[in-house]
Amino acid sequence: MIMKQLILFITTFLISINLYSQRAYFDYIYVNNIDVQEHINAEKTFWSKLHKEAIDRKEKNSWDMWQFRNNGPGDPTTLFLYVHFNKPGFDTYSKSKIFSQDEISAETEKYLKRVVRTGNLTVSFKDSHGTTPAKFLVANYMKVDGFDMYDYEMMEKQLGPNYSDNGRVGWSFAKVLTRLGEKNRYNYITHDFYNSFEEILNARDITPKLTKDQIDGWKQMLNLRTQVNTQIGELIMSE
Repeated sequence: MIMKQLILFITTFLISINLYSQRAYFDYIYVNNIDVQEHINAEKTFWSKLHKEAIDRKEKNSWDMWQFRNNGPGDPTTLFLYVHFNKPGFDTYSKSKIFSQDEISAETEKYLKRVVRTGNLTVSFKDSHGTTPAKFLVANYMKVDGFDMYDYEMMEKQLGPNYSDNGRVGWSFAKVLTRLGEKNRYNYITHDFYNSFEEILNARDITPKLTKDQIDGWKQMLNLRTQVNTQIGELIMSE
């Protein structure tokens, strides 16, 4: 009996570590369109080096920078997504050995002039398959009723291994942890990864004739979730 309890405890502990290791922190940064290239250059020449330092210190596992391409008509800003796989509460800047605090303060001031607004999320990646990240992604934002969350997660995990459909090279699935309530527009995000923008367009251009089983499957999916938005992102940098 004691041995069974010990095995159960160890199994639960290992599962908890695994789930924790899959948590990520999303920063959404809106930059004035006229400052986009300056923003990218600053990331490549300055800020990415700080993130690389954090990775070398084992405070962060990885870091990605994405630029979303499908801005709305007349939108004066461009959206960037930063994905951080790191320990919560880590300090990227004060421990730097390659830049002084004066240099960091000067770059921060320039950064604040470029940025219009920001937002953030903490998510838990539930599953992934294939190549992640790739050069392009499609982020799909889903709204799921609280009573349907378990069934929805099981459905996504069942469909996940079919990621190579429609030219995808990878797929991932995450639950939003930091935004709850009826007014929240979405509580899950899936990511479809592609090697090129053309492959995304090709996948969307196809209008197949569905079988009865496919139609029933799509209806079952629609009963579990509502897709509220999609965004197309291009990978700018990854560490």
